[in-house]
Amino acid sequence: SKAGAPADAEPEKKAAAPAAAAAAAERIMEDQWQRAVGKPGVIFPCEKWKENWDMVTLVLILYSAIMVPFRICYSSEAEGYAWDFEVFVSVFFLTDVCFNFNTAYLDDQHWVIDRRKIASRYMRVWFWIDFPGSMPLELLDIVMAPAEGAAAEEDDNDSNNLKLLRFLRLFRLLRLLRLLKIDKYLGLLEEKADVNLEFLRIMQMVLKLV
Repeated sequence: SKAGAPADAEPEKKAAAPAAAAAAAERIMEDQWQRAVGKPGVIFPCEKWKENWDMVTLVLILYSAIMVPFRICYSSEAEGYAWDFEVFVSVFFLTDVCFNFNTAYLDDQHWVIDRRKIASRYMRVWFWIDFPGSMPLELLDIVMAPAEGAAAEEDDNDSNNLKLLRFLRLFRLLRLLRLLKIDKYLGLLEEKADVNLEFLRIMQMVLKLV
């Protein structure tokens, strides 16, 4: 019977091998992320370019937190270079949404690198916050702006288009939802630059109240 024990254990090892290989394809240890850099379609938050990207995201979130309420309250539409920059912000945020579908995340000291799990996790919560606030409403304005001018001449026929245009412009407020993620970016900046950004956290709380 003792001689038969190793023979019985051999099939169990062979059965466990595919499961271990599958787990390795989905997760890696937190301190071993550099080994998996270059895995097709997977982005690691620890990569230098991704850290820089996140810092730019933080700056654009703060910019939006100031400019979006200003433009809505004072009906101040962006023009010229300011309009170009607003379009850039929208495209940047849309690109960030695409990145988030492919960015590894930590789970119990392991990086999850399976793209289906990454996408599923992102779709559960943050996608519904990020995507509406990333809509390029400035480009939509170009399509619907003629309706605004026509409504001034034909109130009865085009008033519905004008109301829709004004309603869509209020969608800019959804960009403020990205403030919910600012703690993440502030934590990255504090860790990277070794500084205390408590004043920005206070600013965040004030903006949320407003």
